[in-house]
Amino acid sequence: MNAKKFTIGKIIMLSLCPSFLIFGYSCIDQKYDLTKDISTIVGIGGELGFPLGETETKLLSDLLKPEDIEDLTTDDDQYGIHKKENVKADIPTFDPVSINAINTSTDFNISFEKLTIDPIKIDENQPDMLLKKNIIDKPEITQSFTGNVSMKISENAPINVPNNGEVSIMDKEFRLDEHQTSFVVAKGTCPVEVTHISNIKFNATTAQLKMDMDQLKNTLNLSEATVTLKNFTITFPNTFEISNPTKGSLTNSHTLSLDNVNLTLTDNIVNFNLVSYNKEIDAAQGEFSGFEEKINYSQSGYISIKGITKGVNLSSIDVSMPISISSSNINIDDMDLTISDVKIDVEQTNFSTDIKVTNINKDVKKINNVYFDENSILTLKSEPITLAGLDLSGGEITINLNDPNTPFEFDKTGNTWNGDNLVITIDELKTGFTKQVKLKSIDLSQKQLKTETDGTKSLSFEPQFKVNTFTTYAKGNTTFKKIESFNNNSKIDFKLQESILNIADADVETESFTADLGNNTAKIEVDETDVPKELKALKWVKLKGNTAVNLQANINITDGAGDLQFDELIIDFPQYIIFDENSGVINYTNPETGEKSQRLILKNQKFSKVSSTERTWEYNNQLHITKLDFTDREFQNILTENHKLILPEKNAVITGRASVSSGNVSLDDLQNLNVKTSVNVEQMNIQLAAGEVNEDVISDNPRTSINLGDLSDYLKEGSALYLPNANFQLTATNPIGVPINVDLIFTPYKNGNPLASGGLRPDKTMTIAAYDDLNPSEEETAKTSKFILATPEYIAKGIPEGFEAIPFSQLQSVIKDVPDSIVIDAIPTPKAVEGENWHTVDLSKGGSQVLIDCNADVPFVLGKDVNIVYKDTIDNIQDDTDDIFEKATASEISIKATVYNGLPLELALKVIPLSTGCVSTIDSNDLSFTFDNGKEEGYVAAGTYNSETGSTNTSETTLLIKVREREGSGALRRLDGLELLITGGLGANEGTVGGVPLKPSQSIKAKVALKVKGIQADIDNF
Repeated sequence: MNAKKFTIGKIIMLSLCPSFLIFGYSCIDQKYDLTKDISTIVGIGGELGFPLGETETKLLSDLLKPEDIEDLTTDDDQYGIHKKENVKADIPTFDPVSINAINTSTDFNISFEKLTIDPIKIDENQPDMLLKKNIIDKPEITQSFTGNVSMKISENAPINVPNNGEVSIMDKEFRLDEHQTSFVVAKGTCPVEVTHISNIKFNATTAQLKMDMDQLKNTLNLSEATVTLKNFTITFPNTFEISNPTKGSLTNSHTLSLDNVNLTLTDNIVNFNLVSYNKEIDAAQGEFSGFEEKINYSQSGYISIKGITKGVNLSSIDVSMPISISSSNINIDDMDLTISDVKIDVEQTNFSTDIKVTNINKDVKKINNVYFDENSILTLKSEPITLAGLDLSGGEITINLNDPNTPFEFDKTGNTWNGDNLVITIDELKTGFTKQVKLKSIDLSQKQLKTETDGTKSLSFEPQFKVNTFTTYAKGNTTFKKIESFNNNSKIDFKLQESILNIADADVETESFTADLGNNTAKIEVDETDVPKELKALKWVKLKGNTAVNLQANINITDGAGDLQFDELIIDFPQYIIFDENSGVINYTNPETGEKSQRLILKNQKFSKVSSTERTWEYNNQLHITKLDFTDREFQNILTENHKLILPEKNAVITGRASVSSGNVSLDDLQNLNVKTSVNVEQMNIQLAAGEVNEDVISDNPRTSINLGDLSDYLKEGSALYLPNANFQLTATNPIGVPINVDLIFTPYKNGNPLASGGLRPDKTMTIAAYDDLNPSEEETAKTSKFILATPEYIAKGIPEGFEAIPFSQLQSVIKDVPDSIVIDAIPTPKAVEGENWHTVDLSKGGSQVLIDCNADVPFVLGKDVNIVYKDTIDNIQDDTDDIFEKATASEISIKATVYNGLPLELALKVIPLSTGCVSTIDSNDLSFTFDNGKEEGYVAAGTYNSETGSTNTSETTLLIKVREREGSGALRRLDGLELLITGGLGANEGTVGGVPLKPSQSIKAKVALKVKGIQADIDNF
C-alpha cells in the first residue's frame, strides 16, 4: 500500500527557490561570464525526507476473514482451520447371482403291514364211487376126446426065435381101420349177457397120445422092444393149438408129426399141451348148443420093431396097436366173450374236505372274497375203469363243485360244464381222467374269524361236493379173465387230489395300518452358476426375499382304503440349506453316522382325494430357504477359476411313517404303493454373498486435497504453527460387508513442492468397519465409522464418544509449515478374513462408494519455535523518485521504517527492492539495504500480551535503512517498489502455557519514508 502527498519534483523545486534566491541575493564572482559557460548545477544543503507510503492498520481479522478464506474459523477470538473434504473409493457393481430353480423327485414304495392269508391246503379225498352191475359168470363148457384108432401090422414071413433071442421087423407099412377120433363140446349154459364165445384158452391142460403095445408084446413074447414110427401124423381141428409134444414135432399149431419116433414097451405115450381152442360158439338167452370135431390120423406109415423075445415061433404075424387121445382134466383158463348191455348204476356220491385258512393278519376284521392265483387248481382224478375191454354207452357223469354255503367261483375254460356241474364224458370215465379246475375265488363273507394264540386269525369251512347219480351200459368183446376183474370192480377209483390254493388277493375289512416309509433319497442337483469375479471364496449366501420350497406327494391307492396320512414325515435336507427360523427346520446330527442335515419333521399330514384311486399331499409356501451355508470342508473348492459355482450333488432323505384308517381293501392293495414325491425349489436370488473378496476389489486409490492457499501471508513463507489441539475427524461410510483397511498418506505441498517426501502416515492403519449386511434396512445402507487422527498427547486427554483414536505422531509436521495444500491419499484394501468373520457383499445393490468425510480442525497456537511471516509491498514509488534519481544526485539515501506491532511476536523486518512494475527483485549487488544494526534486517519489538486478559498492546519500532547503489547499475532509477517482509517468533515472551494464540483482533502496520542527503541538481532539468 502506498500513500503519497507530494512529488519529488515539487519538493526539489521548493528547495531550489530559496537557494536560488540566496544565490541571487548574495555576492557574485566576477570572473565568471554569465553569458558564457555558466554552470546551472546547484546543491541542496541538509537532509531531504519524504514519505514513500504506509500500510493500513490491519486487524488480523481484516486480513484473514472467515468469509474470504475458505474454511477459516475465528471461534472464541482464535484462528483455526476447519476444512471439509471427502475421499471416495468406487466399489464395482457385483453381478447379480441367481441359482436356477431345483426340481427333483423320487419314487419309492411303501407297504403297510402285510395282509397275509396262508395258502389253503385241500387234503386228498377218495370217496367211494360205487358201481352197481350184474356179475358175469364163466360159461360152463364141457369138452372131451372120444374114440381110438387101431394100427395094424402084418408079417407073412415066419418068425422063429429061440429063447432070449433077438427079433426084428423092419419098416413094415401099417394100416388103420379108422383114421378119425372126436373132440366133443357138450351143450352148456352162460350168463344171458354173453352172446358169443370163442378162443378158449387152456391152462395147464395136458393131453396124451397113447399106443397100446400089449398085443405086440404078447404076440412076440417080447421082454423088451423098440418100436419106431415113421411118417405118421395126427391132425387136430385147425381151431386147436397144441404145443410141447414129448415126442415128435409140430408141423403147425395143430398137427403132430411122429417120424423116427422110438417107443418102447413101457414108453409108449406122447404128451402134448392143449393151448387153445378157437371155436366160434354163439349163445342166446344164456345157452349154447353142443358139437364135436374130428381128429385125423395119417392112414399110412411105417413101423420098425426090434426087440428081445423070450422065444417065438410064428409062421406069420398080424398085430394091432390101438391109438387114443385123452386128457384127464381139461382146464379152461380163459375165453373170448361177446357181452351185450351190462347195466351199470352209480349212485350219488358226496365228498368234502376240511379246510382251515390260517395266518390271517390280526388287523383283518372280516374276509369277504378270496382270490386265487392261476396255479390254484382243484384236481379230480379217476383211474381207468376195469371194463374187461367193454365199451360204455349212454349218459354222462356230472360233479357238482359249488357248495351254496361256501361258493367257489371257477374258471370254466378248458372243461365242459353243465351249469355249476363239471361234466365227465363216458369215454373219460372209461379211460380214466384228470380234471384240473382253476379256482378264481371263494366267498367267505359268512365265515367267522377266530383269533389264535399267536394273535393271528383263522377260519374253517368244509365245502361239500357231489358226484351226481348216473347209469351207463357196457358191451363189447372181452375175455373171461377181464370179466373176472370187471366182476370184482365195485367202485370207480376216483379222488380229489391234494392241492394248494395260493391266495393272490382277498377283499378284507381291516383296522388301521401303519407303514414305515423306509429310507428314500431325492437328488438335490444345483445348476452351475456364474458368480462375480470379485469373489475368490464363497462361504455362505443369503437369499433375497422368501425362496419357497414346495413339497408334494402323490399315491394311487384303492378307493376302499380309509384316510391316508403321513403320521410323521421326516425330510433331511442337505446341511448347507438353511431355512427360515419359522419353518420348523432343525439342525440334526445322525447319531450313528455323524452326518449332519437340516431336518423337517411334519406330523399328521393328510392326503386329499383327487379321484377314486389318487390321493395327493402338498406342503406349499410354508418352507422357505434363507441361506446356503458353504462353510463345511467339503465346499472348499466350489468356485472354479472361471468364476463358476459348482455345488456337489447332495440328497434329500425322506423317512417317516404313514397310516391308513380302516377300510375295505384287498391283500395287495396296501403293498408296494408307489409314492411319487417332488421337491421344488424356486429360483434362488442371492442378496448377500459371504466369503472373501479379491484384494483388488477396490481398484482405485482415491485422493483428495485440503486447499490452504487462501490463508493470508501471515501464514506463508516460513510460517510455522504449534498445533497441540490439531486433529482430523474422519467419518467413513462403508456400504459393503467387508472391513476395509485404509492406509492414509498426508503430503503437504508448498509452491507445488512436497514438504515431506513420500508423505506422512498415521501410526496405525485405519480400519473401516464392515456394513452389517446381515440385517440391512432401508434407513441404513452403510456402516459409519468415526475416527480422530491426532497426536498421542491430544488423544491422551480424551476423545469424543463414538470415535476411534488413530495416533498420528507426525500430525504437526503436516500443517506446522502452513502448506498451500495437503494431499490425502487413501489406499483401501479389504481386510483379510479373520476366523469366520467373512466378507459380505450385497449383490442386489448397484455400484457404491466407500466415502471418507474428512474434517480438519486446526486451532492455531504459536509456539517458541514457530515463525510467522508478514509481507506487504510499497509499490509505484518510481513515480515519486524519478525526478531525484534521474535529474539529481544524492550523496546518501536511506529509508526510514516505522512498524506498529500488535502481534505478540518479536519481529524482524527485511526490505527487498523491486524493479519496474514490481515484478522482480533488484539484485543485491546492484542495490543493497543495510539496517542500522549493520545487518540486512532490523528488529521490531513485540506487542505485549497479557495471558490473563488475552489482550495485546501495540509496540512502535523505527528502523533506519541505508541504501547503496552500485555505480553504473542504474538500480535506483529502476526502483519501483519495496517489499516489506516481517518475520518473527515468540522470543522471550512465552505468553500462555503452550504458546500465544493468534487473535483476530491483533494488528500490524508499517510506515516507510525516504531520506536523501547531498542533493545536486541541474536547474535546466526542471
